Amino acid sequence: MRSTETVATLCERFEAAVNAGDAVASEELTGTGVSNDYTWIREWRESGGTSARWRAGVLSMGGARLVQVSRPQVCQSTSDHLYALAGSAGRPQLGREIGEDELIGARVTAHHLDVSFDVPSHSVSITDVARLTRAPTSLGVAVVRLNEYFRLSEATMAGRSVPYAQSGGFVAVPAPSQTETSLRLRYSARLDRRGESFFASDEAALTAYWYPHTGRLPATSVIRITAPHGWRSIGPGERVREAAGDGAWTSEWRNTLPVSYLTVAAGLYRETVQTSDGVRIAAWTLGSSEARAARMCQAAATAVRGFGRAFANYPYSSFTVVESRVFPPALEGYSFTLAGSGTLPDVVTHEVSHTWWGGLVPNTYTRSMWNEAFATYSEDLLDRLGGPAKSSDPGTGAWRAAATLPSGPPLRRVRDAMHPSHSAIGYQKGGLVLAQLERLLGTEAMLRCLREFVSRHTRGEAADWRDFEDAVCAAAGSEWRGFFNAWLSGTEIPAFALRDTRVATVAGGYRVTGSVIPSSPGFWSLAPLVLRTSGSPVRTSVGVRGEPVKFSIASRDRPVALSLDPEGLMLRSGDLAVVADLTGSR
Repeated sequence: MRSTETVATLCERFEAAVNAGDAVASEELTGTGVSNDYTWIREWRESGGTSARWRAGVLSMGGARLVQVSRPQVCQSTSDHLYALAGSAGRPQLGREIGEDELIGARVTAHHLDVSFDVPSHSVSITDVARLTRAPTSLGVAVVRLNEYFRLSEATMAGRSVPYAQSGGFVAVPAPSQTETSLRLRYSARLDRRGESFFASDEAALTAYWYPHTGRLPATSVIRITAPHGWRSIGPGERVREAAGDGAWTSEWRNTLPVSYLTVAAGLYRETVQTSDGVRIAAWTLGSSEARAARMCQAAATAVRGFGRAFANYPYSSFTVVESRVFPPALEGYSFTLAGSGTLPDVVTHEVSHTWWGGLVPNTYTRSMWNEAFATYSEDLLDRLGGPAKSSDPGTGAWRAAATLPSGPPLRRVRDAMHPSHSAIGYQKGGLVLAQLERLLGTEAMLRCLREFVSRHTRGEAADWRDFEDAVCAAAGSEWRGFFNAWLSGTEIPAFALRDTRVATVAGGYRVTGSVIPSSPGFWSLAPLVLRTSGSPVRTSVGVRGEPVKFSIASRDRPVALSLDPEGLMLRSGDLAVVADLTGSR
């Protein structure tokens, strides 16, 4: 750096480094003794995220001055970043990063949102009366996050106008003096015809951090939506009312279940409805045929019924599948899903499962995306509980899938659904690890653990892998904590081998002994063994609990060969064929 610089210059240099994907240059802008993790810069580049530029600036209010770098955010991806200032007046530097999960002055626990879509301008105007709970701060301000393309026009606290500062994806207001208070913000944005929050000719949606939040922590909501006359509109929870007037259609939705993601959708939908076990199941479609809409309803009905019986009662009176021709993927709304046309109806089961994994038990994605592992696992579980694959093993396809998995990061650390490695580990490996746990526990014991996970969860708080570990230990025994560390904290896919296999002649036939050895300590798995003999094969399994385990297999017929996991049910590396030739071992 030059001998004299300003904070504005620091922001310019930081912005250039981030957009260049240069973590080293960012380190050089960091104060002495400050250790920030700039891995997110490299991971953003790896996600292909080059179209939306990061912009750095100063969030300044009162005595607080913070450096932020922001870009238009998408759901369930990396956050904007906020840093204290370090260095001197003549040489400002980046101080420590203030993590998204660090509360600054307040926590948002509830929203009362008024959303109005304007067709001619393709814009949305929003007012949120958010309930704040005071949190510690040394800065004299409270900071909330709001996607950077929304422009704030008014702020009041406890009914009185207050000063505010907005920079990038951050808004600062005075720190509340009371334990609980209300913060009313008015803001607006013009939306493109594409993206995750969009406004098209026949549909519009808000999905990506369009409401002020603190660390994506769970909050309840009441959302009033005003859309063009003839459009339907939906938000999370129960519909309170709807009415026509002044050329517009208004609906109001109340969600008493605190969740981390709020979604609003509106459009010229055609509705298809059925009822299943007292739950109203609907498909709101734009271009799909009646037959396809019926398949969407049937998929949702099957999932709502099946997961309600397996995990906990479904918490709403309805579930709606909302089709979009703009929104590219699918997103959980807990009482509904907004899903791209190309994903339907296949994605419905996965999204319904998020009512439990993300809804009843919330997840923020600031540290982990455990709930995607549970949703992926739940899709297969539902099939096995009552579908055509009812008799299949939970590990079916595990060995083959292992070869496609990236080497990292560890399952505990994945958090960005848009990053290819995070996504593959979070969705696929996470689901496979849960299936391996079920193979060891048994299906009924696994279901008890899942029910325990839901029932013991603290309302309004986000969960993580550790909370599930605690539930498993409570339901199945404390020794089961040993299952998790190697699978969740490491990046290795272990191999398993046969060692010291021997055949002994005993009364009535033969006995084959030996050991199953994991390539690294700590990995738990159920190892299927198939003994090929001169007669019928003998099948058994041994539970590997992090260290070599001995086995003993009796056979009336002469042993020929012993195979370890010949069907590829274990999540493991190496060749499918792990075989010990027994013809010369007697």
